[in-house]
Amino acid sequence: MSVDGQQGKAWGLRLATLFSLCFVVLAALVSLLLSERRVRELALELSLQEVWGSLPVLSSALEGWSSQTQAPAELSHDLALVVYSLVMREIHHLPVTAVVVVYPDGSAVIPDAAPALPDLSSDPLWLSSALRGYKPVWLQDHGTSVEIIAALPLERRDGSLVGGVLLRLDASSALNEQQIFLRVYRWCVGAGFGVVFLIVLAICAVFWRARVHDRQLLVREGALRRHMEESISALSCSLQDITGPLPAMIARVDHRQHYVFATAEYCRWFGTFGTSSVPVGTNLLAGENFEFHLGENYAQVSDLVVAALDGLSAVSEGVWSFPDGVRCVRVELQPVFERAAVRGFFISITDITAMKRLERDLRNARDRMEEEFTARTLEHKKTVESRLAEALDRVSEGFLLWDSQDCLLICNQAFRLLFPSLSKRVVPGIHYAEVVALLDALEVASASDGHDRASGDTSGQLSRPRERCFRDSLWVLMTETRTPEGLTVMTFTDISERKAAELALLSSEADLRELHRITSDPDQGMVEKVPALLQLGCRRFDMTGACLARCQGDVLISDYVVGRHDDLKVGQVLSCAGMSLSDVLEGREILVPSCTQGETAQTCLAVRVVACRRTWGILFFRGPGQAGRCLQPADLEFARLLALWIGARITHVETEMHLRAALEQADAASRSKSLFLANMSHELRTPLNAIIGFSDVMASEIFGAHTAPQYKDYSASIKDSGQHLLSIINDILDTAKVEAGHLTLDDDVIKPVDLIDGTIRLLQGQLSAAGLTMRTDIPADLPSIRGDARRLRQVMLNLLSNAIKFTPSGGVVNITALCAPADGMTITVSDNGIGMRTDDIAVALAPFGQIDSSLSRRHQGTGLGLPLSRSLVEAHGGTLSLVSAPGKGTEVRVWLPPDRLVQRA
Repeated sequence: MSVDGQQGKAWGLRLATLFSLCFVVLAALVSLLLSERRVRELALELSLQEVWGSLPVLSSALEGWSSQTQAPAELSHDLALVVYSLVMREIHHLPVTAVVVVYPDGSAVIPDAAPALPDLSSDPLWLSSALRGYKPVWLQDHGTSVEIIAALPLERRDGSLVGGVLLRLDASSALNEQQIFLRVYRWCVGAGFGVVFLIVLAICAVFWRARVHDRQLLVREGALRRHMEESISALSCSLQDITGPLPAMIARVDHRQHYVFATAEYCRWFGTFGTSSVPVGTNLLAGENFEFHLGENYAQVSDLVVAALDGLSAVSEGVWSFPDGVRCVRVELQPVFERAAVRGFFISITDITAMKRLERDLRNARDRMEEEFTARTLEHKKTVESRLAEALDRVSEGFLLWDSQDCLLICNQAFRLLFPSLSKRVVPGIHYAEVVALLDALEVASASDGHDRASGDTSGQLSRPRERCFRDSLWVLMTETRTPEGLTVMTFTDISERKAAELALLSSEADLRELHRITSDPDQGMVEKVPALLQLGCRRFDMTGACLARCQGDVLISDYVVGRHDDLKVGQVLSCAGMSLSDVLEGREILVPSCTQGETAQTCLAVRVVACRRTWGILFFRGPGQAGRCLQPADLEFARLLALWIGARITHVETEMHLRAALEQADAASRSKSLFLANMSHELRTPLNAIIGFSDVMASEIFGAHTAPQYKDYSASIKDSGQHLLSIINDILDTAKVEAGHLTLDDDVIKPVDLIDGTIRLLQGQLSAAGLTMRTDIPADLPSIRGDARRLRQVMLNLLSNAIKFTPSGGVVNITALCAPADGMTITVSDNGIGMRTDDIAVALAPFGQIDSSLSRRHQGTGLGLPLSRSLVEAHGGTLSLVSAPGKGTEVRVWLPPDRLVQRA
């Protein structure tokens, strides 16, 4: 910073300090000059507060005096003296200089004992205040002396005014008492301004730089304050504009039932402004008496006012008189609380004249609609009754309707048709008991005993339905219902056809029971059962003859015949005159009621018989044309049932014959195969043994060395091939023996350890050539087993050969054995070879089964090893199971039952 800048800053600091000092001195002088005025005003304010605090006590005393003594209609000089004594007693601590009692006409009375109060009666402000019941206080400052004027009302018990009281108090003594305080105050002000001067002198240098920033903050604060004041002013104007012209009739009344506030609409309705418009913000009802203002309407809300002043909301509707006429209004009063005390209430008046007029119009319209509805209901009732009678005449069930006195109201046409003899006697008006007696006279039989009538409470009940049989085989289902109104409804349903069907069903049940007895008899064959069935059909269909005929070319030959007909004989061609034989054979039942056989009328029934999925023949019934009865659908179903059983029986017999012939052919083929294998066993093994023996001699060079070295190799190959062929033939022969059931076991006691070790020794060369490792886990205390040693060794050879054959070089073959006396013995052969899929396990266990894989094609085989091993194990009563997965190897478990274990002694 430059020197000029520093000097400028120093001069600025000096000027600021000088200015602050001058300002503080000037402020001290002004404060000292104004302190006397301020103390004077403070003393007057304290005097006013004391007077104001004493006025409620004086007002309560005056009200108590008024309530104890009936105030006269006019004031007198004696009464004024009494009032003066009461005032001086209650506020004797105040400097009262004058008491004036004011008459209602404005004249004043001054008691003899009271100081005079000149020129008070001529002041209209004091007089009007006292007479209107207000309690104001005025302050008059004459310079040398100060006076306080207070006005109090005088009221009767009913709240009306009879006058007022004006008081004058001297406040000069309060000013004299404050002179000491004035001197103390001057010294305090001087000391205070001295301290302030020192503080200002100290902080001016510190806060000089923040002056600009503070000024900006002050400017912003002033702008914000002005903005808030403008907003509050605008909001106040808007609120006044909204509440001023509000059309609602709302007013505020204080606890003394004087208006505090009333909307313009409220004033307009009560004629305060006549017909002229009400200016906004006008509140001329303030101070008016609520009861006097409402007049005769107050009687309707007096109870509501009492409730509102008790702190309760109240609502009522009534007819009020207004300057422009009578209106229906809804009045609602809501109490106003101040500091938990009721200080008045809000009254809201709503015009409901139009709503009441609308309600009256709606009531009238409803009455007219009810009258019209009643008329239309009666007309509709007549129409419905006529239509109901017409509809009831068209229903198929008889219908009777009785009233609560058991007199007949409605009888439909169906009842008259069911009971023609009662049509002229059962008419509307007849009693219930008479109709019941007439029906009982016509009844032949009943499915129930007695007549159960519905009890007929207020809840509808249905009596137990009754099946009654009347004359001419008429069966009727009769029901009776009691309605909640006490009416009785009876219905009559013709069930003659159903009863006939039930009787036919009972007959069919007996026939079916007989059919079951005949067909389920185990002691009878086809020859006995078919004639019995034909006789059952004749008895069921009322026929005199029947036969079972089979198709032979284009004719029908009778195989079974019952009845006495010359043309119905066993082995005779069936003659069906008047019947279409092709229709019967195509599956259509043919019933010819009156066909002609010679010169005699006949009734014929023919049903097709299907056996072995072809038309085998027909089931034929014949009877006299006049003797046979009318067949029902149930009879035709029974005939079909007979034909169905006969066809199934023929199918069973023919199938049994075919199966017996096939079995004989299979036995012959099996015997031929066994004979062939037995012959081939000798014919094949003899030359093979010679080939194997001579090749062994040649390979061993017993009679001398070969001239060519290749001959020795050829001889070894011939020997190996012969042994391989001999093993295949042995496997085939063993498989054939197992399938034929000719395999016999030579049981002996075998040690599993010796059996497994011997098998490993036989295959040790193959293991070494394949580059495999053999691991065994066989307990030393493994018990002996009972079985065929050669067959079990064959099983182990087959399993180990397969494990070696299908395990790549470097693999491992494991043999384990476990034994539990209660569970038997399990020998497991496992490898980590190529494995197989789950679907291929069934192929591997089937005879001659081959699994296509890259390794299996390098090793030839017949596919009999695993099937033969499983058969040999099963012959010992055990099982062979196989678990495998591609790339993870194969595990074969051989399980022998506990009865094959040899218990140690």
